[in-house]
Order: sequence, then C-alpha cells, then structure tokens
Amino acid sequence: MARKVNRVNEEVNVKEAIIVVLVISLIVLVMYGLTIGAQKLGWFNQGYVKPEVSSAVISYEKILAGTIFNRVEEEYYVLVADFDSEDSVYVSSLASLYNKKEGDKLHMYAVNLGEGMNKGILSDTSNPSAQNVESLKVNGPTLFKIRNGSNVRCLEGNENIKTELGV
Repeated sequence: MARKVNRVNEEVNVKEAIIVVLVISLIVLVMYGLTIGAQKLGWFNQGYVKPEVSSAVISYEKILAGTIFNRVEEEYYVLVADFDSEDSVYVSSLASLYNKKEGDKLHMYAVNLGEGMNKGILSDTSNPSAQNVESLKVNGPTLFKIRNGSNVRCLEGNENIKTELGV
C-alpha cells in the first residue's frame, strides 16, 4: 500500500510541475508581448512625447478642370493657372495670401494648367462667359467666381486677380 501512495504522490507532483511550467511560460510570454508593444510605441525612447491625435483634414484645394462647376460649396473661387511654369510664382503667392487671410472668405480651388488632364482648356482666346466645361477656355491666369454651379465672374491677369482677392 505504501507503494501505491508513493505513485499517487509522484503523479500529483508531475501534474503540479507541468502546471507550474505552463503558468511560468504564460507569464513570460505575456511580459514579452507587453515589452515588444511598449518598445514599438516608443515608451523606452528618451524624450518620448506621446503624439497628439488630430482629426484628418482632406484638402480638395487642387482640382481638375472638369470639376470646376460641380463643387459642394454654394459659392467659391477657382484659380486657373500653369503652376508648373516659372511665371507662376506671383499667382501662387496670391493664392497663398488669400488662403491665409482671416475672416469671412470664399473657399478657393486651383486648377493647374501644367497637368495633362487640364491642358484641354488652354487656348489662344479665352471664354470668360463659359457656363460649362465644354465651353471653358483660358489663355493665362484666370480667376472664376462660381455660384450655384454657374460662372458669375471671370477675371484675367494677375492684377485683376489680386484686386478681386483683396491681397
């Protein structure tokens, strides 16, 4: 009978040993996972500053010529120019100054005539009264004021654009 008790004690000891090994292994794996996660988050870097989370802002500033008359705003400006040319610095600065302006202002979109899809509206003669994309023609920097999908004002030339934008 003593032999049977020893055997039962040995089986209990083996089961306890297996359980202890499994628990220790599980604790080690959890600690390893936490350490790797903290390292990937940068918690161990000196001078770590948790990044600020801000809402995503989608900019629709640059658009294609085919979408000039169908933007979501009721009233907005569309600046059409070749922003890839060397002469575009002045027009680009006007757009930047207008966008930095404080207060009540209309949203401004930009159409780059230097992009292939927009070159179709470039012409020797412009059509300042165009009301749709098919009749839209420009021959230099042009600012359109669009209201409810209609062209209500068209200004050509840098100085006229500057005056309209008030910059």
